[in-house]
Amino acid sequence: KVLFNKNLSANIIIDAEKIVKNKLFDSGKFFLKFNNRYIDLNNSYLVSNKIGKLILENSSLKFIDDQLIYNSAFNFEIKDQKEFYKSFQTPKKNRKSLKNIFLNIEFNLLENNLSISKFSINNKNSESSESVKSILHRYSNDPDNKIKNWIDLKIFFNKVFENYEG
Repeated sequence: KVLFNKNLSANIIIDAEKIVKNKLFDSGKFFLKFNNRYIDLNNSYLVSNKIGKLILENSSLKFIDDQLIYNSAFNFEIKDQKEFYKSFQTPKKNRKSLKNIFLNIEFNLLENNLSISKFSINNKNSESSESVKSILHRYSNDPDNKIKNWIDLKIFFNKVFENYEG
């Protein structure tokens, strides 16, 4: 909790030219702003040389009720949708025209609990269908449907793409 002190104020930039042991991202840049009991990570990003860029928006890390909570809206700018679908092994029948993927997440770092509250393709403000909302709810609340690794992430994305109607 030392980093979340109300008297701590700092700006730190971490430029990761190479990310090792990651199947999706090659590099990144993180802007950490320590600001009155929370850490702001807005405009930080991760880059996949083959696929595109994941930008963190409205992103913060803070203690809420003695739990370390990370909240963020992600904008995954897709520069090569063919490479994206290849990496996620998405069946051709489930592929959509893809420029951006928008996600809103909350991650409890102490309990290792991920909750995804929004998912949309190409339009940040579009509403998810009931079937996609059901998948998001199941992955957020069912202990048997947690995203713990790369394979779980691919399965999640493919379930959403299969049910996405936008």
